[in-house]
Amino acid sequence: MTVPGIDEMPQDLGQRLIELAKRLEKPASLLVTHAIREYVEREEQMHRDTLEALDDYKNGRTVDGDEVIAWIDSWGTEQELPRPQTRQ
Repeated sequence: MTVPGIDEMPQDLGQRLIELAKRLEKPASLLVTHAIREYVEREEQMHRDTLEALDDYKNGRTVDGDEVIAWIDSWGTEQELPRPQTRQ
């Protein structure tokens, strides 16, 4: 069975992949493709989120960190604070 990239994997990971593929009755290459697709999509989303956060910061759309900490600390108490609002 040929699985792209399996030769570059640590041996134990490659073996685990092959065993998982057998258990799921799916080609190991399909599992590799699925894992890579999820990784790439997650990294792309993280990049988009980072760019959006930088844009918010550059444009003054921020929340005071002390207010956020106070809000979180109030969770589950009788005097739970409202979510801090974005300042501009």
